[in-house]
Amino acid sequence: MGQLAVNSQNTLQKSGQRSDSLSVYGEGEFSKPVFVKSLKDLQQSFPQLPVGFYDTLHDRLVENRFTDQRLKDAVGNVIDTCKYPMPTIANIISYDKVVKRYTYNEMCDLAMQCGPKTWDNYGSLKTVEGRVYWISRAEAEQYGIKIKKP
Repeated sequence: MGQLAVNSQNTLQKSGQRSDSLSVYGEGEFSKPVFVKSLKDLQQSFPQLPVGFYDTLHDRLVENRFTDQRLKDAVGNVIDTCKYPMPTIANIISYDKVVKRYTYNEMCDLAMQCGPKTWDNYGSLKTVEGRVYWISRAEAEQYGIKIKKP
């Protein structure tokens, strides 16, 4: 999935995520070729969508700082799972993959429950605001998230 740009807590809450999770996509800007391909896929799959749908979708994607990969995955998910005759913008915008993030106090609680070796299974990362969180090393590796080595 590429490098993760660590989202701020405010951004996480704004996009509807819980504040204890981190989007594996990060934030960014989608490219014009990916947007055009996504529109083509949506138009072919849902030809009855009104033209105005795509203008509003574009604005919402920009506002929610979608990346190329998140846009591709969101459109693919809608095409694969839409149960209604037509998808809504919310069906696309709400798509995300997240990993659980832990504060230092939560990690201490986890280590008390599971033992001190728990720390070996998590790595830390710092947000733009300077807050430090821990996420699973396995998930970090799976999604290409850079974390601090022990």
